[in-house]
Amino acid sequence: MAPLSEIKFKLGAYLVLPKHNKLILNGNEFKLEPKIMQVLCYLIAHKGEVVSRGKIAEALWPDTVTGLEVVTRAIFELRKILKDDPKEPTYIETIARKGYCFIYDDSDLKENLANDRVSKENLKRQSSQLLSMLLAISFVLAIIAFAVFQTLMNTADEVSSSSLQATFLTDIDSFSNSPALSPDGKYVLFTKKKHFKETKNQLVLLNLESQKQTVISDNAEYKNPQWLINAKHWYYVKCHQSVNCEIIKHNILSGEKVSLYKVKHSILYLAVSIESQRLFLSILIDNSIQIVQVNLEKTPLEPIIIDTPETSNRHLLLGHDHKILYFVSTVLGGASHLYQYDIAKQKYQLINDQFSRLYGLSLKDDKALWVVGDLNGQKGLWSFDIANQKVKSAFTSIPSHTPMLVTSQINLNMLVYTNRTRTINIESIGEFGISEISNANSSMIDMHAVYSPNAKVLYFTSNRNGLYDIWKLQAGDVERVTNIKANMIERPILSIQEDRLAFVTRTKSNTEITIFDINNKTEQKKIFLSTKVFLLSWSNDQKFIYFSTFEGEQYNIYKLNVLTSEKEKILLNAGAIAQESQDGKFLYYGDMLNGQLMRRSNVGEVDIMFKLPASDIQGIMPHRLKIINDSFYYITAQGNKSVLKRYSFTDKTLQVYRELPSDIYVTDIVKGETVGVIYDRFSEMNSKLIQLH
Repeated sequence: MAPLSEIKFKLGAYLVLPKHNKLILNGNEFKLEPKIMQVLCYLIAHKGEVVSRGKIAEALWPDTVTGLEVVTRAIFELRKILKDDPKEPTYIETIARKGYCFIYDDSDLKENLANDRVSKENLKRQSSQLLSMLLAISFVLAIIAFAVFQTLMNTADEVSSSSLQATFLTDIDSFSNSPALSPDGKYVLFTKKKHFKETKNQLVLLNLESQKQTVISDNAEYKNPQWLINAKHWYYVKCHQSVNCEIIKHNILSGEKVSLYKVKHSILYLAVSIESQRLFLSILIDNSIQIVQVNLEKTPLEPIIIDTPETSNRHLLLGHDHKILYFVSTVLGGASHLYQYDIAKQKYQLINDQFSRLYGLSLKDDKALWVVGDLNGQKGLWSFDIANQKVKSAFTSIPSHTPMLVTSQINLNMLVYTNRTRTINIESIGEFGISEISNANSSMIDMHAVYSPNAKVLYFTSNRNGLYDIWKLQAGDVERVTNIKANMIERPILSIQEDRLAFVTRTKSNTEITIFDINNKTEQKKIFLSTKVFLLSWSNDQKFIYFSTFEGEQYNIYKLNVLTSEKEKILLNAGAIAQESQDGKFLYYGDMLNGQLMRRSNVGEVDIMFKLPASDIQGIMPHRLKIINDSFYYITAQGNKSVLKRYSFTDKTLQVYRELPSDIYVTDIVKGETVGVIYDRFSEMNSKLIQLH
C-alpha cells in the first residue's frame, strides 16, 4: 500500500490530494504549498500523538536552516483552509508549550492510516535487505564528511552556533514588540497591538511561568520599556500622535507614574543610567536621528546633543558599569556600524562594521553583547566579544523571519527577542496576458516579478521553500525555475529574446550576477563585482548588460560584457534607465542632473527626448521607466497616489495613463492589449516574542 503522501483520501468533507498539493471541498479547490501538505500528512500519520514543532521541523526540514515558526505558519494555513477553530478544534489541537495533536477521527481516515502503516512495514522489510551495503557506504561517507567538517572548522572565521532552544511567548493574533526582561528572568514587559498599522498600543507584563499577560497601560504609543537591575521602577517612552513624547518613570508596586522629560519630537530609543541620573535618547530631529543626553539632576532640563559620525543613530545600550554607551549608526548605502561612546571622555569609537544590518543590542555579560542582525546574508543572533571584537553565531533565522529587538540580563542564561515576519504579494493593473496573477502568491514573500510577453510567463523571486529562488507563473501554474537557495535574489532582467535571465545575489560586500538559460534551466555564468549594482537591461544582441552603481555621490551607468566579464563606464549621473531602441540604433538613458530623457545614437549624437516636470523627478527609480513603441512611460507620485504617465514622442503630449495604489513597489511596465504595471505590495507583518534558553 502507498503512504498517505502518495494517495488521495477523505478527511471529513474534504478530499485530500497530496500529490497535487490541494484539498477539494464541494467542488472548490484549495491549493497548498508542498511543505504545508507534508505537515498535514505528518500530523495525520501521527494521529493521537503530541508532536512538537521541533519534531515536525526535524522530520520535514532535516537539511534546511530553519526556525520553528515555519511550522507555526503551516499550522495557521491548515487551520485557515480547514476552518478549524484553535479554541474548539476539529482537526488540530494545540497542546500548550508542547506542540500539536491531530484529533479528527472517522472510518475513512482509519483505513488510510492502516494502509499507511502497512506500507511503512513493507518499506522497513525492503530496507533491511540493503542495510549491510548501506552500512559500508555510510562508513566511507562518514570518514569523508568528518574530513570535510574538519576543513571547514579550520577555515571558519570564528563563527559557530550554540544549542539555544526557542519557545514562542506570544501568538500570531497580535503584534508584539520591544521586550524588556526582568532581572530575575521571570517576567517580560513588552508592547502589544492588534495590527502593525495601528499607532496606539498596550504596555503588557508577561509572567513567563504561567504565561499570564497583564495590561499595565494603554491608549498611547509605548516604546522601549526598560527594567533595570535592583530598580523598583520601569522606564519607558510614551508618545501621543508620534511627535509629542515623554519619558515615564513607573513605580512597579504602587503604579504611580511620573513624567521625567517631554519633547515635541519622536523619541525612538531610550537608555537610563540610574547611577548618574541621566537619560540617553534617540530622537528624530530635522530628518536625522540624533542621540540626546538629559541630566535629571539639573534644572531646567537642558538636552545635550552627542556628536556622532552619522545622522541615523539608534539601539542605545548602556554598558554593565554605565560608563559606556553603545549605539548603532546607519551609514550611507544602508550598512550598520556599531559604536561605543565613553560618557566621561565624550569620545566614540567604531567597534564593528561587519554587519549589513543591526536590529538590536543587549548585554550578555561584562565582556560581551548580544547582537541581532544580518551578517554575510544570514539573519540571526550573534555573540560579540567587545575586547577582541570577535563575532560568534548563536541562533540563525530563515528568510522573511527577521530577529529584531533583543533583551537579556547579565549572566542570565536566557534572552527574549522580537521575531518579525512579513508577506509581500505580486499584483498588477492592466490587460497583458495573465489573468490569474494572484496564483503566484504564497503566504511568504513573492516579489520582483518581470513579464515575458511572447511566452506569457511571469518570472519572480520567492522564499516559499525557505530560501530564495526564481519561480515562474504560466497558464495558472507555478513552477520553480532555479535551485540556488539564495538568501536574497534581486529583481531579474529578461533578455529581449526572452530566453535568458540575469539576476543579482549578494555575497558579503560583493555582487554576484548570475546568467541563467531559461530553456535549458542551467546557469551559464557567474560574474562577481566588488560594488553594489542595479541591473537595468540587456542589449538587444545579449552580449552586454547595462547596470547602474552609486559612486562619487551619483549613479553612473556601466556596460558589462557578458562573455569577458569586463565592464565599461559609459554614462555619468544617469542611473534610472538604460534601454536600447528596438532597432538597436539608439540608447535611451536618463540625465539625472537635469531630469531629462536622453537618446544617444551609435555614432555618439545625443538628443533630448523629454524633460520631466520638476514635480515628477522626485522618486524616479529603475524599472519605473520604459520606452514602449513611440512612447515613454514612467511612474511618479501625484498627491497620495502613484500614477503611470505616458509621453508620446509623436504628438509631444503628456498624460496620466493609469492611477495606481500608493503603497507599491513597481517592478515592470509591460505591453499587452494595454500597457500595464506589475508591482509588489506589502500585505502583512507579524511580530512575536521568542525566548531562547
